[in-house]
Amino acid sequence: MNTDDKTNDLIERSELALSNKETLYIQGSGSKSFLIPDNETNADHVLSTVEHKGIIEYDPSELVITVRSGTSLKEIEDTLKQHNQRLPFEPPHFGKNATIGGTIACGLSGPARPYFGAVRDHILGIHLINGRAKALQFGGKVMKNVAGYDCSRLQSGAKGTLGLILAASIKLLPDFPIEVTVKTDCSAKEALVFMTKLARLALPITATLHSDTTLYIRLSGYQQSIDAGLSLMNLEAPFQETDDINWLEVREHQLPIYTNSQLYRLSLPANVEACPFEVIMEWSGCLRWLCSEAHLKEAITWCEKHGGNLVCYQTGKTLTHIDPVLKNLSNNVKQAFNSQKLWNPNISI
Repeated sequence: MNTDDKTNDLIERSELALSNKETLYIQGSGSKSFLIPDNETNADHVLSTVEHKGIIEYDPSELVITVRSGTSLKEIEDTLKQHNQRLPFEPPHFGKNATIGGTIACGLSGPARPYFGAVRDHILGIHLINGRAKALQFGGKVMKNVAGYDCSRLQSGAKGTLGLILAASIKLLPDFPIEVTVKTDCSAKEALVFMTKLARLALPITATLHSDTTLYIRLSGYQQSIDAGLSLMNLEAPFQETDDINWLEVREHQLPIYTNSQLYRLSLPANVEACPFEVIMEWSGCLRWLCSEAHLKEAITWCEKHGGNLVCYQTGKTLTHIDPVLKNLSNNVKQAFNSQKLWNPNISI
């Protein structure tokens, strides 16, 4: 028996809480706790998943891994690295013991997200405990498993409100043999024009960042494709290779530009114009960061005007208007999965 498989223990704890009409707050290593407002963490008990860990199944030839929710991202990435494979969505850790369950629950993706997809795009199957303390299995371990509703991807970004994730099967990608970063000087408006044009050229771009007056672009793949990409890019702007940006630090928000006491995340549709206030741009402009409260009110109004949303990244509080139709749909899904309000009852998504 695998001593790291705590499935039966977690089900028993869930059944006991349900019978006692108690609520449970799901917590892994706590590395993402800053994304949940303090008033939303209230529950009768905390249920930890950190001991429910381990790789259940991994066949490198199939490019799929199945892991328990308490498995650390580091263990997963170290295992994949031995076979020159990677998690496509490049998840941030925000802590040395970050777990895959917390990553899925918070729906976190890194710099490569717009080029390879978000967390939800790579979830093939989910094993979870629902609000009636029943273990359910959704999806499978292959891409062609399409039976039933696609409930697996609903867990991405649900913050534990739809149940406790026991395990997940995740699609992988081969790692890149070469990575090159280039930069050019330009304004935010010019950067958006460049990134929009480059996105149409099918280049091997895997990350972008614009800060102050500099646009950084990461290209990944084989040397021939990178060289061809650079030739096309230089027709748009004078790009030059650089090593003055660390994409790991971008992913983990460790660059000095992210260390302001308040950090606000603006999520926007594609091709939205440049902000009338200073921001850091990632994801070809779909993700922007406001590092000061000076333009907060203006940012809220501007974000709502363009159909985006704004979240305080230190508290997890959403500051923009929530579409009532989407909110109603969200509440209906939560009612279906968590009708007894067993899991994370106060969290809003």
